[in-house]
Amino acid sequence: FTLASYLKDSLEKNLFDLRNKKVVTLASDDIQRMDVTSKKGSYQLVKNADGIWDLMLPPPVRADHFTVEGLVDELGSASMQSVVEESKKDLGLYGFSNPTLTIHLSGAKGSQALVLGKKVGGNYYAMNTAVGPVFTLASNFLTQFQKGPSDLRSKDLFTFSTYEAKKLTVNGPKGRHVFVQHKNSKWEQTEPASMVVSGDKMQTLLQDLRDLNAQSFPTKHPTHLAAYGLAKPEYTFQVQYGDHNKTQTVQISQVGKQVYARRSTDLVPSELSKDSMSNLQKDLAALQ
Repeated sequence: FTLASYLKDSLEKNLFDLRNKKVVTLASDDIQRMDVTSKKGSYQLVKNADGIWDLMLPPPVRADHFTVEGLVDELGSASMQSVVEESKKDLGLYGFSNPTLTIHLSGAKGSQALVLGKKVGGNYYAMNTAVGPVFTLASNFLTQFQKGPSDLRSKDLFTFSTYEAKKLTVNGPKGRHVFVQHKNSKWEQTEPASMVVSGDKMQTLLQDLRDLNAQSFPTKHPTHLAAYGLAKPEYTFQVQYGDHNKTQTVQISQVGKQVYARRSTDLVPSELSKDSMSNLQKDLAALQ
């Protein structure tokens, strides 16, 4: 009888083709801490009790969810390019005594360290304390982990979706204002006086709140909130959203020409664009 030729090709494998090439044995969901050191610097990422990644500067600050999950995914998908030695011996030959990159991973199910040594062609020699052989990894693996604090920090002040917002409370120079969305999707101001407000104008305000993001992060006495006008903020915005009535609260103040803000759970402030405060003030004035 005859068979298609591709069946022969699919069965012609060498030992490397058949072996498990994963370089990290911890499952992505089991990684609770990541300590990364390279010749360009170091950083620590820790998953807090709420399952949110924090960047440990110190003090701990919110890490950007998508950036960190990208690193976790990279660890899970990283694959050996070749096996150099089946056992770890003569490690100095591969540059592990002066590593290019070291990643310590830990969680409830154990810990391990992934180490990159010298470059060889387009790859790096590598080893993992939880994996037997010395192997090589593609060079782009290194570039994924060479991050600075500003690359890893969350820049969004709010993370709610505008369509989920149910209540907005504003405390500012003109007092306290509360806006509530009813089941018919109509918005009403309930404090200081009851009045119907434009749904389109509410959406503009909510979108401008959602779009608030850090342009930079002050480094001079970052925990001294009074220096940034946040010990007694000019504005406090609290949004209630979602089916479980979650809340997020952000404080904003202007000092000179600079606008600073922080989420109520953040220990340090961020600097916003110079027109962010005036945009919010215009949105609020349009509702009156």
